[in-house]
Amino acid sequence: MVDRMVGRKIKERRLEQGLSKLEVARHIGCSSAAYDALEDGYLRPDVSTLQALAALLKCRMGDFFTDIR
Repeated sequence: MVDRMVGRKIKERRLEQGLSKLEVARHIGCSSAAYDALEDGYLRPDVSTLQALAALLKCRMGDFFTDIR
């Protein structure tokens, strides 16, 4: 449940920045399939991936966890 919510937050930030899934996947060093799984909540990102995502998406790592219950 939490993984899906985090994935949803990441997707929201990606869309706000106007980036494609492939662009983000390349930036964080994973395949497009792995990135799809991350956004869909089937893959849990590690801390270094969250740091790379936050830098690219111009937010704080904690922003991926706001409003998660």
